Amino acid sequence: MKQVSRPSPCHAHAHSADCHGTLFIGGFLPGLKFHHRLLNAITVNIHTHLWGAVVFFMLVLSLKTPSQFLPWGISAFDNNYELLSSSVTWEDTFVFAMFFLGGMNCLGFSAMFHTFSCHSHKVCSTFGRLDYIGIVWLTIGSFYPSIYYGFFCHRKLIVGYLTLITILGGFATYTVVTPHYRSSDGRKKRTLVFIALGLSGIVPIGHGIFCHGLLGVADRLGLWWLLASGVAYIFGALFYAERFPERLNPGYFDIIGSSHQIFHCLILIAASFHYVAISKAFAFAHNPAHSLCL
Repeated sequence: MKQVSRPSPCHAHAHSADCHGTLFIGGFLPGLKFHHRLLNAITVNIHTHLWGAVVFFMLVLSLKTPSQFLPWGISAFDNNYELLSSSVTWEDTFVFAMFFLGGMNCLGFSAMFHTFSCHSHKVCSTFGRLDYIGIVWLTIGSFYPSIYYGFFCHRKLIVGYLTLITILGGFATYTVVTPHYRSSDGRKKRTLVFIALGLSGIVPIGHGIFCHGLLGVADRLGLWWLLASGVAYIFGALFYAERFPERLNPGYFDIIGSSHQIFHCLILIAASFHYVAISKAFAFAHNPAHSLCL
C-alpha cells in the first residue's frame, strides 16, 4: 500500500497523524465526501466513544429515578444489606452526575471530533479542542465522587480537595487548548498534562490511607477498582503517546489495532472500573452498619 500524499485538513503541510494521532498509510479519510466508506481508519474510534457516550447519557437520565436500594441501578451491594432511600441526598446525585456528565462529554466530544475532523481545518481544530477539554472534564468528574465518599462527612476536606482539583482542571484545560500543545510536536507534553492531572489523585488517596489505613480506604473508595481504572488510563495514554504498535509496522494497523483505537478501548474499560469503584464507595458510605458520620 502506497504512502498517501494528500494533506490532512487539520494541518495543510502535515501527515494525517496530526489530526488523528495515528501513523496512517492507508484507510485515512482526507475529506468528508469519503465518509461513505463502511470501514476506514477512524471507524473504530468513532463507534467506541459514540456508544460509550450514549451509555453515559442514559446514566445521566437515570439520575431522575433513584432506586430504593441502589444508586441509579448500580449493582454495588455484595452483602445483601439494605439501604434506605432517605439516606441518599442531593450530594450523592451531584457527585454521580459530575462523573456521568464528564464521561458523556468526553466520549461525545471524541466521537464528534473523529466524525467531523475531516471536514475542514477549522472544524478539525474546533473539535480537537473539545476533545482535549472532554478528557480533562472526565478526569475532574471522576474525582468528585471519589473524594466525596473517601472523606464522607468531613465536609471541609471534601470542599478543599474538590476546589483544588477543579482549579487544576481549569489550568489543564487552558494548557491543552493552547496552540503549542495542540500541535503534533506537543503530543507527548499534552499526554503528560493528562497523566499529571490524573496522578494528582495520589494526594487525597494518600491522605485517606494516613487517616483510615489501607483497608479502610479500600472500603471507602473501592480502592482496588480505582487503581485498576488508573492503570487502564495510564496504559491507554502510553499507547497513544508512543504510537504503538503502528510505528513498528506502518500501514498494518490502519483499520484495526492502532494505538488510538487501543487508547479509546482502554478509556472505556477505565471508566467502567471507576463506575464500579464509586458504586462500592456509595454502598459502603450508606451502609447503616458502618455509621461513618458518628
